[in-house]
Amino acid sequence: MQLIRIAALFTLFALSLASCANTQIKSNDTTCQSCAASPKFDQTCPLITSPCSRAKISEVNKVLDNLFATGKPIVLYVHGRGNEPKKTWEEGIAKTLEKDYGIKVMMFNWDSKAPLLNPLYRPVNKAYEAAPFLQEVIEKLARYRESHPDSKAIPVSLLVHSMGHIAFRKAVDGISLTTTDGPLFTNILMTGSDEDAEGHNVWIDKLLASGTILITINEADSTLSHSHHPDGKTPLGINPKPPLADHSYYLDATGLVGKTHRLFTKGKQHGRVGICHVLTAMLRGEKPNLMVGQDIRQVKHDRVLVPIE
Repeated sequence: MQLIRIAALFTLFALSLASCANTQIKSNDTTCQSCAASPKFDQTCPLITSPCSRAKISEVNKVLDNLFATGKPIVLYVHGRGNEPKKTWEEGIAKTLEKDYGIKVMMFNWDSKAPLLNPLYRPVNKAYEAAPFLQEVIEKLARYRESHPDSKAIPVSLLVHSMGHIAFRKAVDGISLTTTDGPLFTNILMTGSDEDAEGHNVWIDKLLASGTILITINEADSTLSHSHHPDGKTPLGINPKPPLADHSYYLDATGLVGKTHRLFTKGKQHGRVGICHVLTAMLRGEKPNLMVGQDIRQVKHDRVLVPIE
């Protein structure tokens, strides 16, 4: 009887170990679901590629291998507020970007969804929580560029939109955005920024790009006009209050694109050729023509430019 009891206990112990082993294997074998399979935000899989495939940050090199293999310019896209990645999946945002500009996009996904009963809520704390993960992506991208010399022939630019600027600002605090060969990004395009306009020059002047840093402005932006900042501060994307950033340009689309917020897609540019030309160059890692003439109608003041109609 005693031997039977010992055998039974040994069997239970062995089963418990097997259970632990199976659990561990299951954990290691987890893969990211596509947005079609599960459109909800998943913190473990924040990298999105068109049409809406997901990957972990630890898989970024594999993602970059696939993007660079196309030979097309690459854009790291940090989205704004919304039910992401469902929004990108249903509206085809990444796919549209790639089609519009002949580029490849890697989107950084953060928990940007506002509560159902409070759609105007600004998930600032969620943006702050996402910053370390975005920082990790940027640092891994820099290491990839250094370890893959052939990739340097292909430009990598950065697109930050709306509340994505809050995560981005915190993410770049303390890092240089450089590699041993110079700036990591060719161009940095900042559209519909929901960061504070006041004092924006302090942190934006710390950014580095081998090409151009450009901030879009639309005083009639319907999304930013409902963005309530503490102490009544103004969103940067509505009014870039002085002092301006010394090494950046501002593209003022006010009066040309209605109440548009998502200016980076061609369908939202109201057919304005100047805007289209400038943003195309920015996202393709090329040098935009920011002199008065072909694409720019006038310089309002300092580096605030008005595009042709």
